[in-house]
Amino acid sequence: MLNQYEAMINAYDDALFIVDETQEGDYRFQVANLKAAEPFGLTPSQMIGKSLSELFDEKLAVKLQKRYRHCLKENVSVEYEEAFEFSNTKSVWKTRLSPLISGHQTIGILGISKNITLVKQMQGILREKEDKYQVYLENAPYGVFVADYTGHYLEVNQQACQITGYSKEALLGMKITNLIPQEYKQKGLEHFQQLKQNAKACSDIPFIHRDGSQRWWTVNAVKLNEETFLGFVNDITSAVEARQKIAESERLFQAMLNAIPDMVSVQDPQMNILYSNWNGFAAVEPSKRRLNTKCYRTYRGYDDLCPDCQAKNVMRTKRKHQAQVQLPDGTWVEIRVIPIFDQADGQNKTVKYFLEWVRDITDFKDKETHLQLQKEELIASNEELESLYEELKALNEELIDSEEKANKFSQAKSEFLANMSHELRTPLNGILGFSKLLQKTEIDETQADYLNCVIYSGELLLNIINDILDFSKIEAGKLILEETETDIKAMVQKTFQMSTCKANQKPLTYQLFIDENIPDTLQTDPLRLNQVLVNLLGNAVKFTEKGSVTLKAHLLNLTNTHATIRFSIQDTGIGIPEDQTEHIFEMFTQVDSSSTRVYGGTGLGLPISAKILEKMGSKIHLSTALGKGSTFSFVCDFTRMNLERK
Repeated sequence: MLNQYEAMINAYDDALFIVDETQEGDYRFQVANLKAAEPFGLTPSQMIGKSLSELFDEKLAVKLQKRYRHCLKENVSVEYEEAFEFSNTKSVWKTRLSPLISGHQTIGILGISKNITLVKQMQGILREKEDKYQVYLENAPYGVFVADYTGHYLEVNQQACQITGYSKEALLGMKITNLIPQEYKQKGLEHFQQLKQNAKACSDIPFIHRDGSQRWWTVNAVKLNEETFLGFVNDITSAVEARQKIAESERLFQAMLNAIPDMVSVQDPQMNILYSNWNGFAAVEPSKRRLNTKCYRTYRGYDDLCPDCQAKNVMRTKRKHQAQVQLPDGTWVEIRVIPIFDQADGQNKTVKYFLEWVRDITDFKDKETHLQLQKEELIASNEELESLYEELKALNEELIDSEEKANKFSQAKSEFLANMSHELRTPLNGILGFSKLLQKTEIDETQADYLNCVIYSGELLLNIINDILDFSKIEAGKLILEETETDIKAMVQKTFQMSTCKANQKPLTYQLFIDENIPDTLQTDPLRLNQVLVNLLGNAVKFTEKGSVTLKAHLLNLTNTHATIRFSIQDTGIGIPEDQTEHIFEMFTQVDSSSTRVYGGTGLGLPISAKILEKMGSKIHLSTALGKGSTFSFVCDFTRMNLERK
């Protein structure tokens, strides 16, 4: 039985031994197999009874005793690797010490040691290779990674970190699919599947950079084993963006050409169609739209070059050609052919392609013919117009002559009216003057009534003559304002008193309101301002039989240099119809011809007043209601006198 036990432990591939602790704190071998005794040059029976101090040098023995003691005292297993030198040969052993328990008592230590010298040597070789591999890996100009088929990164180089923006530690905690946008994750899974099936795969796929931007990389992967694969990545964002821009430009170019209603095609020197928008006069049925076919056969059904082929001329002259051609069916087309040179020769001598542009101009030609006919008709009409022009020119000269005569007549009329007014005023003033003197003599009541009639009629006639004289001045453009220093308040009060004094025979109420803030002295033409107020007050009194006549002067604005005053004359008379308000300021115009007979007057008062105010930079405003009365108002801006001088 003992022999069987020895045979069994001696057959064990690793060194197996049992030790117990001596009173001196050393450890003695109680059991040892061949693998444990051989390194010491002993047999198992010779090794039994030997202690650590006897088999190892003092330093190593003390080191081993500490490990054995820790195993017993803490009642735990201890593993360690240690290098030994036996017969001048170095070897490395990996040992596991475990407490040997019988019942509830630890009776010793069971040790198993494995010679791992060869493993360590292989690890050194592998480590050296791994170091070289790591150098290659870190200095590769592209990203390199090792991953398993679940997508977890197992190893990455620095370039992969730079491409993704993540640190190595961050990437090793991530999956490849973490970097792929959601809409492309399925494509990433298909990439893994292809890699499993074919042991290699290649694809371009977007990824999310650490800064959040979406970029593109190209991934080439090869299968390492059933669990892992090796991947090579390059950032191709710039290339992808360039391709996208080119594709977008091509789509835009394609859409632009397709939108052109004319036929546009690109052909090679052999007249093969490389591109066509299939539009225009040569619109081809979809079933016959084929590239790399002869243009003359595809577009026009010919077996040879078109007789009007412009491409042939371009190939010969190396410059663009164009022509207008009528096809056998009567269609007119304009053909333009532009050479596209091979840039490789650098001399623009070799035509690589040419662009052919064909436009249907049949309508244009029809319109051209129509326009030619119209042109001939216009030439004939122009000759008639020239003849008519000569007649009109002669007639115009006659009209100019007539206009000059009319102007001279009008001027003579105005001068006559002015002269006559002066001639009439002189004797009339004499009649009025002597009549007023005669009133101061002793006369009877009848004679006094006669004199009053003479004076009233004379003053009425004098007013008419004055209106005619002013009218002639206005018509001749000779109305001139003479501004002087004027006490506006005093002038307005005097004008009001004189106008109402003559109308006392009417049962009317006369009201005057003058703003106390109006300055005493202002620059104006008192004669003309008085004339306007007299005309407006006279009309108010004339056309009012009962009620009141009111004159107001209100200060609107006052500055150091100017004063703005609003004058208004309000009556409760007959009023003016709405359709007549725009005409009452015209010369010789009254509301109703019957009013002339009832009230008298020439119809010049309001137009003359309007012209005077226009000369003063103002305008009459009218507010009226038929049967209720009228209000005439105007606003004047006066210059103030120099305050320092005053």
